[in-house]
Amino acid sequence: MYVTLDFRTGSSDRRVVVPREAVQAIGDRNVVYMAIEGDDGRFVERSVKLGAVMGDSVEVLEGVKTGDRVVTSGSFFLRGEAARSR
Repeated sequence: MYVTLDFRTGSSDRRVVVPREAVQAIGDRNVVYMAIEGDDGRFVERSVKLGAVMGDSVEVLEGVKTGDRVVTSGSFFLRGEAARSR
């Protein structure tokens, strides 16, 4: 499942926000899983730096940019697959 969100805040600052469920904690780092462009069904783990939590969402300061396709639900299954393939 993927999502494209656009929130209007009244501020001119643009921020990247993802559902908290999309973020996985691995040791001392946070990661999200992203679809590999042009390679349906394949994903890459990306380290992210998080900012403010806003309800069920969290701001991403580094690691994801506007337009990236982030796995928003079920990313724990991808984490399990990545651990088995190592």
